[in-house]
Amino acid sequence: MPDITLTAADSPVTRVYDLLHTARFVHYDLAPAPGTATNTDREHRTRVTTALVTAHDDHPDLRDAAEVLVRPDGHVAWVTRTTDP
Repeated sequence: MPDITLTAADSPVTRVYDLLHTARFVHYDLAPAPGTATNTDREHRTRVTTALVTAHDDHPDLRDAAEVLVRPDGHVAWVTRTTDP
């Protein structure tokens, strides 16, 4: 996962790798719908950190990406380009 600059809602996070220091999976929601909560349900909140990203740097690998799940070692585990549940 590229360490791009981002703005996360309700968080001082400024870089992708800022959240990897928790040694947990990180779910970056790059296209959150206004007024919606995270897609991470209660069962997974103890294992996954979620960041609702309101703005981020443009990067060719992330163009049109809606959500990205990043492993604790920084590798992408999953990505989707759709916002349809």
